[in-house]
Amino acid sequence: CFLHYQKKEHMTNSEKLILTSISYLGVKENPNGWDENIQRWIKASCQSLGIADPMDDSSFAWCACFISNMLIESQIWTPNTKHIVAARSFLKAFQPVTVPLLGDIVILERGPANGHIGIFINQTKTTYKLLSGNSGDSVSINDFQKSRTIGLRRI
Repeated sequence: CFLHYQKKEHMTNSEKLILTSISYLGVKENPNGWDENIQRWIKASCQSLGIADPMDDSSFAWCACFISNMLIESQIWTPNTKHIVAARSFLKAFQPVTVPLLGDIVILERGPANGHIGIFINQTKTTYKLLSGNSGDSVSINDFQKSRTIGLRRI
């Protein structure tokens, strides 16, 4: 992968975000309690906003927490940045674009009020392939219908 051959300080923000995020591929909710990574992401997000931690990871839609934590871990955001914990709230962040590039943020609708967020990998005519948290209760790469898209953002 081209990302392994560059020094992190010479990478674009999108490259940093992908490199950081992909290292968590396969992290999955634990049906018997917390996964330590997911717990850390949710707790950090809740603490940054001064809200109570949920009882377990299965009761919290953590896709936006994952992205917020990856933005901090990849040093795009500073550690004291207030996290975004709702996917649709990312519509107010970063630069809107009409054509996604590798590493851009894709915000999807999930019903009339909810959403999902992921990192753009590639596309077909009808789908976006996204790296995201809380897709199938894990950090994974999946296809999502383009018709669900409500925003594209460049970091």
